[in-house]
Amino acid sequence: MNVLFSEGVQVIKTEADRLYFIDNLRIYMTFSVVLHHVAVIYGVPGGWYYSEYAGDTLSQIFLTIITFSGRAFVIQFFFFIAAFFTPAAYDRKGPLYFMKDRLIKLGIPLVVYSCMIGPTITYLVQFDTLSTEYSFLENIYRFKNVAPAALWFAEVLLIFSFFYTLLRLFAKAPVPGRRESSFFPSNATIMSFTLIIGLITFLTRIYFPATYKIFHLRPGNYPPYIAMFILGIVTCRRNWLAGINDDVYRFWIKVLAFAFLIFIGFISYDGILYKHTVLYRGGPTWQGLFGAVWENIVCAGSIICCIYLGRKYDNHQGRLFKALSKDAFAVYVFHAPVVVAFTYFMKDVPLHPLLKFIIVFTTATPFTFALCHYCIRKIPFAGRIL
Repeated sequence: MNVLFSEGVQVIKTEADRLYFIDNLRIYMTFSVVLHHVAVIYGVPGGWYYSEYAGDTLSQIFLTIITFSGRAFVIQFFFFIAAFFTPAAYDRKGPLYFMKDRLIKLGIPLVVYSCMIGPTITYLVQFDTLSTEYSFLENIYRFKNVAPAALWFAEVLLIFSFFYTLLRLFAKAPVPGRRESSFFPSNATIMSFTLIIGLITFLTRIYFPATYKIFHLRPGNYPPYIAMFILGIVTCRRNWLAGINDDVYRFWIKVLAFAFLIFIGFISYDGILYKHTVLYRGGPTWQGLFGAVWENIVCAGSIICCIYLGRKYDNHQGRLFKALSKDAFAVYVFHAPVVVAFTYFMKDVPLHPLLKFIIVFTTATPFTFALCHYCIRKIPFAGRIL
């Protein structure tokens, strides 16, 4: 998502202060998106374009932990980082060029994926059924299977950017400048805010469970998305990243460890053995409350710990990571057809689902990066968009 990070250097004063670790985190999160979708193929029945759900207990526990963990913080983290660089981009470009840039770099991939890539995957995977109803060309030009799928993030980020632009245009109060330093909120404040967002998420999911879609979007997931986008903007203006110290990290790493231990116990016993996994994704049940609060605690803790560890140990880039960084958004856009192709190729191989999961992830991911680096981004004008 180069559009989200290309402005990052503009808000940093010196070379030594550049936020390379955030760019590196973007790479890791792109890997985690691919990991999540491979896990969905093997761990969730009918969860994506193609499903190879086996249903054995070991695979269910392991892949459910991966998918729930990814849903808890990865996309929220993307929204947080995107928002962090939004004020600098708007300040420099102004409202017109800011939205024009977003429409080009987010809108074009969204349209291409929704109208061409996604429908092509759907048609090929369901060829035996769909080819008897209409041709491949009819599938495309009649918009038979149009859907943003993985690119829903680009769609929502466009909407968030539009509302941010409106706010800046019509807000009467002057926009505060970026502070040189600021106190980081206390752990109690963060935890209270997290619990409030968790409760709002739970109440929202009573009516709109996380599995429920409206126009291909899941309203039950939006309280933390909106909260992280707002927090990203506030963090930029108040320079909160500089305030994440050793004490803050030690507190939240303990919270994360405890949260995951509790979650593994609940999801293994109640979720998998008693087949209540879906209840953790919404509804007026204690599982729905637990799932909503747990997700938001893991989201806050993961973002804080990742930023601390990245800033302290990973605030540099070599040639490989610079290349991976440039290709990350293209991988986000094009990983779906590669993952589905690799999984489909492996469907008749007599291996345990977890072994297939590992093989597909470890081969499809570098292949997608190589494909994007050496082919897709070499297409005329593609490099300017991706």
